Amino acid sequence: MWPYNIKNNAQWIYVFGKNHTPKNINISYAIFENQSMRLKLNSPIEPDHCPSKWTDKGYNEFEFELLLDQVNSITINEFNFSGPICISIEKNKTDHEIHLNTLDKCITKCTARGVYISNIKAYHNDYSE
Repeated sequence: MWPYNIKNNAQWIYVFGKNHTPKNINISYAIFENQSMRLKLNSPIEPDHCPSKWTDKGYNEFEFELLLDQVNSITINEFNFSGPICISIEKNKTDHEIHLNTLDKCITKCTARGVYISNIKAYHNDYSE
């Protein structure tokens, strides 16, 4: 339940409730800047775990950004930030321990002072290129 180890999870809880973590998350891109990493993530909408206005409008996916701020250390093996991703975030006294694993065996481990969710948006993906 990684969303509940994030500092600003109020928006997440408002949208998804207290006990929901998406089953299938994909990473669109990662941006490294200064001492932070911004991940653009998306997921299929699970109708039982989203606002009814999303399904009423025919939305089938949502996206959000995950900001890893003040990254202290990072290791990346088999660099490839795309496709399905598994996220683990554990909070200790001062930092967050983050593990990101993609299906292509990209394993990222880092420690960050803050982790933030923003820009949760739903949309209709017709899967055309």
